[in-house]
Amino acid sequence: MAACSYCGTSILFGGKQVGSHRFCNQQCAAKGSWLKLADQFPPAVVEQQVWKLHQGSTHPSPQLEKTVRTMMATQAVARSQANASKT
Repeated sequence: MAACSYCGTSILFGGKQVGSHRFCNQQCAAKGSWLKLADQFPPAVVEQQVWKLHQGSTHPSPQLEKTVRTMMATQAVARSQANASKT
């Protein structure tokens, strides 16, 4: 049985597949978008950066920061387009 990659809820039917991740609904897919970003880096790098950020000992690497900004801009455009199509 599949589990939501964001909240861990069991998924019996349906859900939303995004890359290698499965989400129970659109809200979890949106909130879990950072998982797609994390997939672009080796797990050890993600773990190291998250730990350092959590401890307040460093800023994100330039590559990670650039990727995050690009992804956030892409999501903003997608949300704008989705909202425009609803009206």
